[in-house]
Amino acid sequence: MKHTEYFFGAVSAKGFVSQFGGMYAPAEGWRTYIIKGGPGSGKSSLMKKVAKAAEKAGDALVLGPCSSDPDSLDVVLLPERKICIADGTAPHVLEPKFPGACETIINMGDCWDGDQLAEKAPEIIAAYQKNAAQHERVARYISAAGALLNDNYRLALECTDNAKAGCFATSVARREFGPASRRRGREQVRLLSAVTPKGHLLLEDTIHKACRRVYAVEDENCAASRLILSVLRGAALDSGLDIITCPCSIHPEDKIEHLLIPSLSLAFCTSNAFHPIANATRRIHARRFTDLSALGERKQKMQFNKRAVKELLSTACGILADAKASHDEMEAFYIDAMNFAKANKTAQALIKKLYP
Repeated sequence: MKHTEYFFGAVSAKGFVSQFGGMYAPAEGWRTYIIKGGPGSGKSSLMKKVAKAAEKAGDALVLGPCSSDPDSLDVVLLPERKICIADGTAPHVLEPKFPGACETIINMGDCWDGDQLAEKAPEIIAAYQKNAAQHERVARYISAAGALLNDNYRLALECTDNAKAGCFATSVARREFGPASRRRGREQVRLLSAVTPKGHLLLEDTIHKACRRVYAVEDENCAASRLILSVLRGAALDSGLDIITCPCSIHPEDKIEHLLIPSLSLAFCTSNAFHPIANATRRIHARRFTDLSALGERKQKMQFNKRAVKELLSTACGILADAKASHDEMEAFYIDAMNFAKANKTAQALIKKLYP
């Protein structure tokens, strides 16, 4: 069974942004298991064991890698079973809304030696403070990059024919989505890209697993693509289509990067130097909606911004790698204090409950 992956949290220009709040719907019968515990206490390992059991059973599976460590998991979703398993610790703190009725807390703290951790309190606090300071630096670099990206967006927007881009998007929507529906479509919001210790990652495989046809809007400055994707989003919802909206991790509040419509096996994606779409059914170039002469007059400023953004994001990724190293220092204290036989029993008990 093919699984898809999304980031459910990432550092944006305005700090850490989390999509944890929209992962599950208690009123629709979802059951959620919120895992609490320190670094290295087996939260990700537990989720990987559940994911392995789900794959063995042939269940649909959505994985949420951690943007601070893409080899670790923050989330496992079993959408057909309406099951969510999530790391509920900072920075994506998740607390039960209907404890016991819809959510269950799994406390990995039951599996560690608290006295041993208390003896190491000064070292643990020092490692935590070091890690927190590194993440604060990352946020400042990403904020600076976000400001320059916004500057290029505004400069490009001055050269963009919004009416032409809007008409194009409306034409595509009419052809692909059909007429408006009495039922409004439902929207899930998830991230397909994030700044990580491994670089600025795009989970492109998820796009192709969910959708056979991919429109890639080639737009370095996201002026035309932002408008086109916004129009397509609204039209899809008006046509009663359920969609997955994937905002930019740096500007998630107002910038859609990708739009997935699984029921049509259709995706609309932004492609540029920061997150190129390698495989596409059709490519639309932003220059067809752009006054290239006017854009050329702004070229020097925009190239400077682009070089600076590249350097800022590269530095942010490097600091995140350092932050992972200090996180590993914290993990070492907890790993040494963990009873992993007990932790494994906790994982097996959950798996037995989900797959009796």
